[in-house]
Amino acid sequence: MSAFSSSIRIALVFALMVSSLPAQAQEKDDRAYELATEGAKLFGAGDFREAASRFEEAYALLKDSVLLKNQIVSLYKAQDCGTALDLAYQYDISYRDAPPTDREDVRKVRVDCNLLAANTALEYGKLDIADESLQRAKAIGFQGDEEKRYVDLSAQLKAKRAPKSVDPIEAESDSNAWRPLVGWSLSGVGLAVVGITAGFQYSDYQKGVDLGCATKPCLAGPRAEYDDLKDNTTAYVVGYSVGGLALAGGVGLLVYHYILDTEDTVVVAPTLGADAVGASLQFKF
Repeated sequence: MSAFSSSIRIALVFALMVSSLPAQAQEKDDRAYELATEGAKLFGAGDFREAASRFEEAYALLKDSVLLKNQIVSLYKAQDCGTALDLAYQYDISYRDAPPTDREDVRKVRVDCNLLAANTALEYGKLDIADESLQRAKAIGFQGDEEKRYVDLSAQLKAKRAPKSVDPIEAESDSNAWRPLVGWSLSGVGLAVVGITAGFQYSDYQKGVDLGCATKPCLAGPRAEYDDLKDNTTAYVVGYSVGGLALAGGVGLLVYHYILDTEDTVVVAPTLGADAVGASLQFKF
């Protein structure tokens, strides 16, 4: 007989010895004993879910700490850590004077379930949940290799929270950030030069019209001023040329950056593989 089933029988025999003698109470105790015995057999056969159900029924009839502990361990072995943890906290509050070996079994369940929760949260990127689970496990206290598992998981959490290194391909892509800035700047300068040149040309044209020397003879003074205005033609050509080149260069650079240069940027970020620590239910009860 395993140590697990023996602990059940000892607790129940003791409970039955001190139980009241009325028939109704005796029937409840007998039924609790039957359910606990069934639960022990199911547990030994590996049917942990059904074993937990039997222990739950037995505990409803007979409030014995061993029955609750057996239900917790069965749920844990059935990989139902959520329910096992809820009952484990209830056990710690209700049975502070329980046998040390039973309390140690429950402590193991609490620690391992929290470490398993942290490991699962890390795999799914839920870093805050992983941190909370690790802190709960630490608060319970470690035995054996539990602390090493805690340290390993904490290191994974720290690595996942650390800033990722920039891939060389991403850095090369960032070096092209100057294109839009230069493109818009050249376009703006080009438009400004063309606009200013056009403004001066229009102003000179109006002056020439006011002088009227193009359609009729003029006095020497107005004629000289009119000839000076005609000499500004070269300046207009230069202005339009410089402005046009700047505008064409800026627009061309923008078109190349936003339309023609369509190569996808590949960012390779370091990843952490799934950790196998705590992936198996390792305690023997």
